[in-house]
Amino acid sequence: MKRILVLTLVFLAINWSCQKDGFDKEALNEGTLEEVLLRSGMTFPEIITLPVDFQPEGIATGKGTDFYVSSITSGRIYKGDLKTGKGAVLVDPLTPHNAIGLSFDRRSNLLFVAGGFFGNGYVYDAESGVLIAVFQFVTDANPTLVNDVIVTPQAAYFTDSFRPFLYKVPLGPSGNVPN
Repeated sequence: MKRILVLTLVFLAINWSCQKDGFDKEALNEGTLEEVLLRSGMTFPEIITLPVDFQPEGIATGKGTDFYVSSITSGRIYKGDLKTGKGAVLVDPLTPHNAIGLSFDRRSNLLFVAGGFFGNGYVYDAESGVLIAVFQFVTDANPTLVNDVIVTPQAAYFTDSFRPFLYKVPLGPSGNVPN
């Protein structure tokens, strides 16, 4: 399932990049993606190398061909470019925590991160990596796994794999998080 999600995200990023670069998106209906890219002269790396000690889990696309990958064990976030394959660690937390599911909000340029076994969610500036907010969803001692997140126009919703809940963080009209 994750492979299908990753391939879908890559396809969407390529489609957006083709449109941005003036490439006729109707051409995407005329052959395989590889054939269309070959005809267009555009190429994307087949493998993008992440840091050696990175344990990737979540992936999200950002503006243009930007992408973000979370590291489940350290809480680090890698930001890269799908077109060039280049990137660097954007978020390197001072205290280790989990970073699992990711969701990018284009309105606010914020990256929402599911905090795993710590029962919380994080919000980062997607350009600078600055921590904007932490939301503690679980405060009791029972097991929790805040696993995924999706951003809608009104709120960010976080799932918990160990509890039958969705945690909601309301968002302002421009995607800003509450104080």
